[in-house]
Amino acid sequence: MKFFLHFLYSFCFIFLFTQCSYRIDTQVVPPDNLIAKDTFTSILKDIMILENFYDVQQGDKSGLELKISNTAEVIYQNHNVDSARFFSSMDYYGKRQELLREIYISIQDSINLEVAKYGLAVEEE
Repeated sequence: MKFFLHFLYSFCFIFLFTQCSYRIDTQVVPPDNLIAKDTFTSILKDIMILENFYDVQQGDKSGLELKISNTAEVIYQNHNVDSARFFSSMDYYGKRQELLREIYISIQDSINLEVAKYGLAVEEE
């Protein structure tokens, strides 16, 4: 479980800082098919869990991206979206960095609550 939390924190840190730009675009127009923030958060959490599952199951990283993208289609279907709509929404939320940060904090809080159900404490670094 500790590995999962380290992975989650690392993923969030890397993603947030590689998606940052020096120029903040205040005129970001949401796409017509934008996924609602709560639904998007749920989808992203499921994908992160999926990534971690494959990462733990398969020490070799070759083919990991293909397996994740194939299995992610099931997640999209469960949430009644397609990959194009997901990536369009990801692009929007990625340009609205504060919103994306809120989404990742929400995912982290959700996972911390799940861990707490088992009497485990999340270690702060």
